[in-house]
Amino acid sequence: MYNNRILVIDDEQGIRDVFIDVLTGRSTRQEGRLGDLGRLLAPADTAAAPDSQMRRRFYVKTASQGEEGVVMLEEALAAGTPYSVVFVDMRMPPGWDGTRTIKEIHQLDPHVQIVIVTAYSDTSIADVVNQVGFTDHLLYLKKPFDDEEILQLADSLSMRWNLERKVHSFLKILEGIFNSLADLDLTGDDEH
Repeated sequence: MYNNRILVIDDEQGIRDVFIDVLTGRSTRQEGRLGDLGRLLAPADTAAAPDSQMRRRFYVKTASQGEEGVVMLEEALAAGTPYSVVFVDMRMPPGWDGTRTIKEIHQLDPHVQIVIVTAYSDTSIADVVNQVGFTDHLLYLKKPFDDEEILQLADSLSMRWNLERKVHSFLKILEGIFNSLADLDLTGDDEH
């Protein structure tokens, strides 16, 4: 089953609405949409399809504060329905800032892909990386952003999350096979 679950943590309702509109496909906004270039690059059988039919749809939940988002992430993990990608604003007064939120999220779920979304931050990206201690699941998106940037990040990162889970499952299977073979006596010495 493909995980297309996205969590957006931002204190501005308008930004949360943009993410919902763009990622769920209910957007009626025209600016920043995949247009003529997208139709030209699409496979021949989908070239005439409207933009909304050419892209993946996401299940999007939102939180207005870091603490709320972390609780939602915990609940999703407990229910066995983790998020593949989390978009986190850096400044969310009066609660946790983005750095604290990212640390908490990464401690709960080191597999989730995280995108820092900010127009202005009191902390540089280098400082954030130093504080959170990881970069392999952390990207940066500067406001104002384009709808297509959101779509590309969500699509690529959710795909990455899903592929990493698949590889992890295959490795467990291979480990089980290897352990089973190690238990067999394959020396060729028959003493029966």
